[in-house]
Amino acid sequence: MQCHRFLSSLVLVLACASALAADMSCDAATGECTESSGIDYTALETIQPPVSILLTVEDESPFFHRVLESLAAQSYPKDKLTITAMFLEGPSQAHNQGIWGAWRDKHSEGYAKVSTTYEGTVEAMQAAAEAASVEDQRLFVIDSLARFTNVQAIQHLVNLNRPIVAPKLTRQGKWWSNFWGAASGFDADTFKLSEVGYVRSSNYIQVVDRKTVGLFEVPVAFSAVLYHPSTLDALQAALNKLKESATAKATSLWPVSLHLCWELTRAAQAIEVSNIVHYGHLIDNSEFDHRKAHPNMYLASTNPAEWEADYLNEQYTQFKELGFIDGCNDVFRVPFFSKTFAKHLIEECESYGQWSSGDSKDERIQGGYEPVPTQDIHFQQLGFLGAWRHIIQTYLRPITTFHYPGYFLEGRTTLDFVVRYRPDTQASLRPHHDASTVTLNVALNQGGVDYQGGGTRFVRQNCTLTNTEPGWGTLSPGRLTHLHEGLETTEGTRYILVSFIDQN
Repeated sequence: MQCHRFLSSLVLVLACASALAADMSCDAATGECTESSGIDYTALETIQPPVSILLTVEDESPFFHRVLESLAAQSYPKDKLTITAMFLEGPSQAHNQGIWGAWRDKHSEGYAKVSTTYEGTVEAMQAAAEAASVEDQRLFVIDSLARFTNVQAIQHLVNLNRPIVAPKLTRQGKWWSNFWGAASGFDADTFKLSEVGYVRSSNYIQVVDRKTVGLFEVPVAFSAVLYHPSTLDALQAALNKLKESATAKATSLWPVSLHLCWELTRAAQAIEVSNIVHYGHLIDNSEFDHRKAHPNMYLASTNPAEWEADYLNEQYTQFKELGFIDGCNDVFRVPFFSKTFAKHLIEECESYGQWSSGDSKDERIQGGYEPVPTQDIHFQQLGFLGAWRHIIQTYLRPITTFHYPGYFLEGRTTLDFVVRYRPDTQASLRPHHDASTVTLNVALNQGGVDYQGGGTRFVRQNCTLTNTEPGWGTLSPGRLTHLHEGLETTEGTRYILVSFIDQN
């Protein structure tokens, strides 16, 4: 099989019809890949040379702690790994540096070296490449959006023993990946960011979905790229050219990554992407808002694995067994959120700070009148409403379907808010019905510890619930049958999340 890298003067593509590396055949059903030389890329010889990791930390790096945890979980011998973190400028970096510092203090023992650099992107890459060349190390340049959920990820990439190779990583549930199958503007004499563009190659989806499996030559790869020692001279030469260009002044990582690929391609250095195994995924920072007290809390739809790990109750999957409450008909316990979620939501509300007065006049709701007012903050005020509707449709719907047969939660019309009870402002709430089909009530702090008193009493059922664990909630019918009241908080501050679901 012969591959041609340039198909036209405008587009650089991966040129084989199957997009596989030359002389490689793959079985998409089994994932077994072999070259004509007989190499089985799923059963490679284990080699463990020293590897230098340069971790470039983006300013907007959601779930950075999870990225670092996955790095620490890698099976590659720690005494063969050198890790250097480099932080780009931005308003979130003090927070990121705190996460890195805590991780470094906990995990640095056993690694060959763990350090931090505050050089610019190009300078840091130059220093890393030079050091790796001197020590005859592989250089693995990764960013803070690359999460390796496969503990063998580094080992497998090293075992491939290719000049320049990147693991295929995608955003969860999307075709957005860390490589371009084709690109325009790579035949120009000089690099111009505005003239370089993404072009989807004909087999891109098959590669991303791993319907075609193997090694693929691409013009652009980023977020995680492993360099063999034999390529480090070419890498340093490319970086020297970047240093003399306008790219060196870039404040984000992307222009540097794109220009570097352009220079390597011009120097006839083949960049390959491997999807032979599943290595991990990309963290999606497209909706990250550093102005929030806890931006990660808003990212349930874009980063479900990380959001669930941080914010879903560890007993969530046991909702069937844990839901029933003796003597409280049609009211069910819900192991919904983690204590971290409860804490973060309180802090988000207090950071926002605009609590309502607790009067019936309320311009936030249709008609401007609230018959049973509370001192609260609506999710719409926080900008959390979109995320919340995704959360209840994804995670609460299976629970309501189980406990209330015949009811299908739509989440189409909701009123969602956090209530704050204090003895000196609003300590309790009179008996009332909710304007909902079903109501979710979640404790956000601990009764008997953070406050005294409080709780919910269902009048007709003669059922009282107190001292609910933070993150746990109750489901109850909203209209007609379940008149209830908020019992007096006598000391401290009680916070609860309330969601009136499917009002119409």
